[in-house]
Amino acid sequence: MFRARRGRHGRFRPWNCSFSLSSLFSHLFMSWETEVFNEVVFHWGSRYARFLKVWFTFGVGFGLLLMVVEFSLMLLWIAGLVINTWTQKTGMESVYVSGQVLTIVIPGVNMPWNNLPYMVLGIIIAVGFHELGHALAAASEGVPIEHVAVFLACLVPGALVALNQESLQVLSPIRSLRIYCAGIWHNAACCAACFLSLLFFQSIIPSLGMVNKPLMVSTINEDSPLAGYLEPGDSIISAGGIKLQKPKDWFEVFQNMSKEGLTYYHQTGNANISMQASHNVTRDISMQGFCVCSKSFQIHSEILPGLLCPNESLPFYEHLCTSSWPPNMNSAAQYIYCMRAVSVVECPPCSIKEGANQSCECSGSNACLLPLLDHGEAFVNVKVQKQNLKNCHMVKNDSVCEQNIIFVGDVEVLMRSVQLTYVSSPLGKLLGCLVNLLMYTFSVSAAMALLNSSLVFHLDGEHIFQSGLGLMKSWLPLRRRQRITHISMTIGTTLTVISLMISFVQFLI
Repeated sequence: MFRARRGRHGRFRPWNCSFSLSSLFSHLFMSWETEVFNEVVFHWGSRYARFLKVWFTFGVGFGLLLMVVEFSLMLLWIAGLVINTWTQKTGMESVYVSGQVLTIVIPGVNMPWNNLPYMVLGIIIAVGFHELGHALAAASEGVPIEHVAVFLACLVPGALVALNQESLQVLSPIRSLRIYCAGIWHNAACCAACFLSLLFFQSIIPSLGMVNKPLMVSTINEDSPLAGYLEPGDSIISAGGIKLQKPKDWFEVFQNMSKEGLTYYHQTGNANISMQASHNVTRDISMQGFCVCSKSFQIHSEILPGLLCPNESLPFYEHLCTSSWPPNMNSAAQYIYCMRAVSVVECPPCSIKEGANQSCECSGSNACLLPLLDHGEAFVNVKVQKQNLKNCHMVKNDSVCEQNIIFVGDVEVLMRSVQLTYVSSPLGKLLGCLVNLLMYTFSVSAAMALLNSSLVFHLDGEHIFQSGLGLMKSWLPLRRRQRITHISMTIGTTLTVISLMISFVQFLI
């Protein structure tokens, strides 16, 4: 963001380095203005003007392309939501469109309070890169910088660069575009730097001896399903029976569960095995289960209405490996039992094979226990090592220190509510802090680029659009350009407000 102002006393003195600090308090807004950076920025912009002009010319292409893509995706997303709502009202098949990019972040709700410093630092870095782009681009074009302002609006830090309006008005459209697109371009460069830094950390981890060690929980959202069971500092050994070696493995395990629904949770075709109980409750049988390894399980022979089980128990279907798959629905109900899930997951895993004489293989047993799930649910066993258990840190490979946490629900919620890092050594903690800072900086910088490329009044997108139309001034009169700009900004601002409101409603739901 930048602000154009008229020159003071008819002329601006670019080398005036007098320090002027003023503050303005107005409700939840506070700002400081200073001219102390004017000389340094103007010097560097003028000295490397040739290189900077080439650099910011690439930014013009990126900014215009991002504006078109962002506006098109916004139209498609809103159109998809409208179509989805209409099809639900008319009873047609629902069409799910996922185009939401910007997400509302509220500390203590969907972001842990201990991550707030990373968010604030990420905002400062992203805003600094953005405004530095405007300042350097203006200096390379010979446009004086009046002052730099730092503000705090509703406890959110920000900044702006005030440029001389008279100097801006005499620039050609392409030179103006270099200045207006510079902030977006620098945000994109910041995102690229964060991404490459994250890749670099991933590449140096093997040399630091951090592989083949349990991952540590760095943060967990307060609304996470595992809140109260996990806490920062705990180690996660495996999820869904898969050993975790890198933080990204946590996401890949659940992403594979979501994408490969026909392998884990059959909902269509012949594999849609559902049990009809009282009150018309339908459950799906997972094709991934556990062999019956003990006769000491507490089995409730009577199924409660609606396939409800007591606390810490879940309904399981006992499938005989010698029988075919899918089972006979007329007699399947007598093989459903309520069992303690934490005891079941201690047994060896088994999976159902369709079209085979032996539908499952269980050594020492002839039955496989398969969880009964609601549509869209997943059965996930997360094996953790608690840090607060007495003497656990002094004993290696002690099974007493390991616990099984059973999760049944939406894997997307579980996946995004927990963040992992490497071993809890000083180096691992430092690496985790740097990774968190890079991730938040990447997210904030990308959000700034998207917002400022939007066709919204008083943002960079308005100036970019005006200068873009200025390239066609030879055949597009000024009055028509102004009319097109006003209409486009009105439509873009309305769509942006609608999309943000929809995001807020979805967040509340």
